[in-house]
Amino acid sequence: MKTDYKTIKVELKDGVAVLAFDNPPVNQMSPQFAEDFREAINGAFEDEEVKALVLTGTGKNFVAGADITQLQAMKDRDEIYQKVLEGTRFFNSIEVGPKPVVAAINGNCLGGGLEMAMVCHYRVAAKGVNLGQPEVLIGLFPGAGGTQRLPRLIGLPNALEMIAMGGPIRSEKAHQRGLVDEVVDQEKLLETALKAAGRFVSGELKIKDRMTRNMHDRLPSAAEKKAILGFAKGLAEKKAKGYIAPFMAIEAMEKGLSYDIEADIEREAELFSHCAISDIAKNLIGIFLNSRSAGRLPRTKGITPLKINKVAVLGGGVMGSGIVNPLLKEGFEVMLWDINDAAVEKGVASVRETFAYSIKKKR
Repeated sequence: MKTDYKTIKVELKDGVAVLAFDNPPVNQMSPQFAEDFREAINGAFEDEEVKALVLTGTGKNFVAGADITQLQAMKDRDEIYQKVLEGTRFFNSIEVGPKPVVAAINGNCLGGGLEMAMVCHYRVAAKGVNLGQPEVLIGLFPGAGGTQRLPRLIGLPNALEMIAMGGPIRSEKAHQRGLVDEVVDQEKLLETALKAAGRFVSGELKIKDRMTRNMHDRLPSAAEKKAILGFAKGLAEKKAKGYIAPFMAIEAMEKGLSYDIEADIEREAELFSHCAISDIAKNLIGIFLNSRSAGRLPRTKGITPLKINKVAVLGGGVMGSGIVNPLLKEGFEVMLWDINDAAVEKGVASVRETFAYSIKKKR
């Protein structure tokens, strides 16, 4: 079995292959990582010495999601669909694979990283780490089984909250909800994961019982599902106007969550590809990438910012006068502009009022 890849390090510990992801800065699921991961998993499955696998990350991240720059570059819906389908089928092969796989979640486990963890047969997380499906924040929703596996683990209402709102939860809450099986101190994480792997090897835990696809006790009845998703749609219509990702995520759960998870995941992939090709997703991904790169542009390297002494504020209304106040407090000279003298005087009066109490108290 190969042990050294560009983005993954593999170590054999008493019959357990430990795959440590090392793809800085956030262990992103880049094309190179995907290639290495597939080869490492298949190599471990085929090696007779390997009885179980443990997946973990390095630094502050387990896996913090997919490489969205690749997705942004794709213009064809069918190309996206085939690419996503390829990834989901690989994840499925891990879940129904011949050997138990344990996730040792050392840090941020987001997007595709959480979908990867959910195909594992046991999940151990370090205290205080974040787990989430934040795709909706960039105009997407989980496309590698997230809409089908998350409700099976934590119930439909909790899954809807995580997917439609995009906010992460801490490992402690994830444990309470059933998303992870154990939460331990960071220094005990790998040891605990190896013990869990040993429980599979000894026969105490069975792969079939631990497959997320086989967990149906948290899924609602048809009537409950209809009511929960109906409420979610109504909420989305009020709060997500102009966005399509929350509605497509709801549709994936509405038409899915059946006993045929393979078909449900394929439908999810199809809906995801429609969402990914939309202008909304392309624009939100662009905003995210540009915001992240702000301040790290090559053309700004070595340039010292000029010292700002004077600031002009255009408009002396509630917001404009409110902005003047902290600028004056920080020692800037401020020029307030408005459409006429009366508007300027009103704005200046508002600024004076914001200082009145502090002056009265001799502050």
